[in-house]
Amino acid sequence: MNQVPHERISNRIGSTAAFSTLKYDTTIVPSLSDQRLFIPISLGNHYYTNKILKWIMVEVASLSSEAVFFICDKLRYLTYKIRNIEDDQKINLKVETEVLQFKQRLKNCGIKNYQNYKIATWSFVSGYRSYHHILNALGIIARNDADVDAYLNHRASCLIDLLFNGRSNQYNHSIQKQYIIEETALSLFMTEIYGTNYELYRRMDEGLIVYLYQNKLAEVKDILFGRIPKRTFVSLENLLSMGALSCKTYSIKCSDSQKGTVAQRN
Repeated sequence: MNQVPHERISNRIGSTAAFSTLKYDTTIVPSLSDQRLFIPISLGNHYYTNKILKWIMVEVASLSSEAVFFICDKLRYLTYKIRNIEDDQKINLKVETEVLQFKQRLKNCGIKNYQNYKIATWSFVSGYRSYHHILNALGIIARNDADVDAYLNHRASCLIDLLFNGRSNQYNHSIQKQYIIEETALSLFMTEIYGTNYELYRRMDEGLIVYLYQNKLAEVKDILFGRIPKRTFVSLENLLSMGALSCKTYSIKCSDSQKGTVAQRN
């Protein structure tokens, strides 16, 4: 398995930081210049139109020293399982097709024009022991910590109810919990261990990672081998609505960012 490369030590986050998981300040825009960015992409999420993708590439990620566009294929697989599709071969084929299609969209939007951009899928993190350590540690906390277990069950129930209008079963619920843990492990690894510690996503949603940073920070530090958490969350919707970065070139209206639903990274 791979070892995590030496992380470039970032400057301490100052007054320009925004949406830190330790202090949610939605009024300040972070400086992304020379930062390392983690940009998780939800397959099936209609927010990521070509206009939005071009805006992210040209106006947002171009400021960074590295930007990882992470296609969340494993989460898409779990979404199909939650929807009671049992044929794994069928699911894998659908997900592989969707990944190829999205990679082509990124290419069409000009991702090859930027040397600091990288496209990744779950196979990227699966080669790191530290990722599997985080995943296993989260599973242990979810089983042994009554507070975390209660929160995880509540969160899973809320998401399942949205998908099935309250008509779910224990199998759906179990897979949804697995989804949440996998999603959290990915974010922790990419931002805190791999070092792309600025996470850019559509909006700040309630989630397990938010709960852990606010209520179980000591446990988070243990999971991270004693590291001091540096993860910073940046809402793409806020960047657009605040006019923090130019979006007129791509005819993106702030209302565009309100279309569709993002209950989870599906």
